[in-house]
Amino acid sequence: LVKLCLPQTEIYVGEKQSDFENAISDLNVSRTAVLFPTAGSKGIVSQILTKIDTFVFIDATWRKALKMWCLNPWLHTLPAFHFDRPPQGQYPIRKAPQVGYLSTLEALNYVITRENPTIKSPLMRIFRHFNDQFLSFRPDEEQN
Repeated sequence: LVKLCLPQTEIYVGEKQSDFENAISDLNVSRTAVLFPTAGSKGIVSQILTKIDTFVFIDATWRKALKMWCLNPWLHTLPAFHFDRPPQGQYPIRKAPQVGYLSTLEALNYVITRENPTIKSPLMRIFRHFNDQFLSFRPDEEQN
């Protein structure tokens, strides 16, 4: 969905560090950060956003994302950020492990709109439509 809405987005698929060699070589590490809640991550503020050209998002289930974080020490060399007060997640298909955790698409949308509040990103509109369509195929008892 992200690539459909934001065609300039670079997407790299993999799990371990060797899978991301091209991404690593393409990054300007002095202006790159990772958005992932860790013990050492800092709350993201607008002043930070003006200094970052590239955010790395780990798109996976929370369990898989943690595994990928552990398997990719190169990510640990980048500044890591999390949201202090994110909006409530709107992804009913999967459960977040903690309150305040967002899907990758929601997190990306939050970064974009936090920096540019006047931008009307199509991400959430398409995301809601995706969720509605997916849930429409579930039996009624699973939707509650």
